[in-house]
Amino acid sequence: MIVNGRTVQLGRPAVAVLDTGTTGLVISESLYDSDELALPGAAVREVTVEAISPRGRLTSFRAERSRGQSSNEFPLIVTPVSLPWFDTARGSARRAVATAPTRGRVGALGSAPHVLFLGLAFLSEMQLTIDTDTSRMLAVRATPTAPVR
Repeated sequence: MIVNGRTVQLGRPAVAVLDTGTTGLVISESLYDSDELALPGAAVREVTVEAISPRGRLTSFRAERSRGQSSNEFPLIVTPVSLPWFDTARGSARRAVATAPTRGRVGALGSAPHVLFLGLAFLSEMQLTIDTDTSRMLAVRATPTAPVR
């Protein structure tokens, strides 16, 4: 994860969720309120999240907030969310994540990963192809097209 041009060293794994119901970036409180992300949400101007596929392919999802851009179609707004999914008080949720099979995916998430919900600000210039039969997704930067006249 790169924020405002600086690589953020995460102390634990993170999982990115592509969320078309979100505009900007929603971050689990475990990261938002930590020392790992040493900025309040309002100070975040540019974010790049790099995801590695099971085959080792790197895909970058990027969003930025431009200066003086008061009305952007998909603004980069960064907010926290409380996710009790990995709360030890819920016990069974923690055990389920810790023991869940990885189905050959690269690395395990561990028992309590940070969660990043990437919204339309990250997806607006991407072309996604999802194959539900093979549980695979291809994400590529879309080629800009000229407006139809």
